[in-house]
Amino acid sequence: MGVGRGVVEATNRPRMRLAILNDTSHRDGCTYCFDTWSTPEDITFIVGRLRERYGDQVTVEYVDVALHQPDADDARLVELARQQGLPLPIVAINGSIKLIGAADYRVIAEAIEAQGGM
Repeated sequence: MGVGRGVVEATNRPRMRLAILNDTSHRDGCTYCFDTWSTPEDITFIVGRLRERYGDQVTVEYVDVALHQPDADDARLVELARQQGLPLPIVAINGSIKLIGAADYRVIAEAIEAQGGM
């Protein structure tokens, strides 16, 4: 999977949608945030690990808004974050922002567990 827009889905309907929304064209004042999501390998690793752990229970999508137009719901979240001065990336679960700024695999997995009791 290349950087930009990657969707990891299984055939069954997922119980949860996780979106990682980033803008690689801006650092938004968070150097660590940018570094965490700066390489295709970082993104592929995190998305792959989430897929391995949650399978068809979670749909994981990474969107780099510098490269691809997000859907309407994700665009609303990005705009909300920017209006509030929050750094990207953001991690949203089922359309609600759960993590702001840098987040690694472990932190994202904890957010999924807290949200869905998985």
